[in-house]
Amino acid sequence: MVTGDPVVIGASAISTVGADSATVHEVTYESHNAQPLIYVTDIDETLVDDPETATQACVAAGAVSLLGDDTIRGNGFADLINGYWGNDLLCGRDGDDQLFGDEGDDALNGGAGADLLDEGGGFDRASYATALAGVTIDLSDNANNTEDAVGDVLVSIELVAGSRYDDILSGSAQGDMLMGMDGDDVIYGQAGDDTPLGKSGNDILYGGDGNDWLDGGPGEDTIHAGTGDDWIVGQLGCSGYDGGDGVDTVDYSALAYALDLNDYFGAPFHSVEIIILSDFDDFL
Repeated sequence: MVTGDPVVIGASAISTVGADSATVHEVTYESHNAQPLIYVTDIDETLVDDPETATQACVAAGAVSLLGDDTIRGNGFADLINGYWGNDLLCGRDGDDQLFGDEGDDALNGGAGADLLDEGGGFDRASYATALAGVTIDLSDNANNTEDAVGDVLVSIELVAGSRYDDILSGSAQGDMLMGMDGDDVIYGQAGDDTPLGKSGNDILYGGDGNDWLDGGPGEDTIHAGTGDDWIVGQLGCSGYDGGDGVDTVDYSALAYALDLNDYFGAPFHSVEIIILSDFDDFL
């Protein structure tokens, strides 16, 4: 069933004709050994969900390519999904999938299987939010990846977001943004000007080389800035700040209350050259 603007349906292709958008709710056809290619605009629908339909087998053998701001979810087969233009959400689910964000700020979630996540252009995010256990992701060596990230290859991804569990995220020689999400995470920025973000949990952050921006988020975090002139977002409850080499700053200016560095929540400072206080009556 196809609703919206006029479309042309063939044995191996679906494409919009003279229209800005179309909504495809269900497509079933025989491929006759042809590799199907589906072009859709502004779709927000699970194209394939029933493992008994011919549609699922066809899509698994071929590709889905999208135009506009799209949301598409694959199936248990090896899917090829291309977001093209727009800010897309691409989910591979099971199978060894290939997800291409192309232009726009995209979110890619390969799910289980050995997946290729390739952003193409824009500011793109690889998410492991649906993982059933903590993951290890190493942008310098994909062979070190574990759990849902086993076999995954991440190409030109600007932001890697972990799971709800205890993750180990490691960056590359480039400037990486690594986000731990929930759980007690360990994040290594490595070389480059990195942005390690602990989010919730009791996290350990390592900036590594470069001028890094580190934020442990809520929890009893430990932060090692490493070499370079680093900027650390100050949080009450942090176990300690180690600035390392360079001129390092701990910034408490975002706090919504006064800071008392001598109370229970006070964190020890090591090799920190600059401390920026809050906008309230702080006590040192």
